[in-house]
Amino acid sequence: MMKRKLNTLSLIAIFANLAIVALAAGCTSKESKKDEAAPAEEHAEHHAPEDGLVPLPKVAPDARVFFRAPEDGATVRGIPNEEGKVAVKIEMGAENIALEPAGEIKENSGHHHLIINSDPIEVGVPVPTDEKHIHYGKAQTEATLELEPGEYEIQMQFGDGAHRSYGPQLAAKIKIFVEADEE
Repeated sequence: MMKRKLNTLSLIAIFANLAIVALAAGCTSKESKKDEAAPAEEHAEHHAPEDGLVPLPKVAPDARVFFRAPEDGATVRGIPNEEGKVAVKIEMGAENIALEPAGEIKENSGHHHLIINSDPIEVGVPVPTDEKHIHYGKAQTEATLELEPGEYEIQMQFGDGAHRSYGPQLAAKIKIFVEADEE
C-alpha cells in the first residue's frame, strides 16, 4: 500500500513539473512590438532557414520590378544636409507579383531591397544588411536615400519573406548622378 501511495505521489509530482515547464515556455514567447515607422533595416532578423530545405517560392513568369523614379541616367539635384548629402527619392514598382512584408514565405510575393554600388545577389541567397544593401521589409514602395554628390548604380532586388533574392528575373538597375545645389 505504501509503495502504491509513493507511485501516485511521484506521478503527481511529475505532472506538476511538466505543467510548470509548459507554462514557463508559454510565457517566454517573443512578441513583436515594432513601431510602424521603424527603419526597414530592422527586418534583418528574418533569415532563410539554416538547413536550406525550404525552396524559394514560385513566381509568375511575367512578374517584374522596376524604378518609377528616378529614371535611368537622371541627374538628381538637391540642397545638401549638414553631412553634405543630398536627399534622393526612390519610387519602386512591381507587376504580377504581390508586395508583402518580410516574415512569411508565400508564393508569388516578396518585398524590395536596394543595392547601392555593389554586386547583384544570386538567386536564393539572402540579401545582406549593411550600408550598401537596404531592406524594405515592410513592403514599402518609396524611399529617400541620403547620398553624397557623385555617380551611383542603384539596383532593386525583390526578395521573398526571408529576404532571399529572386535573382535577375525580379531585379532592375539604374545609374544616377547626384549633385548638390547652392543654398
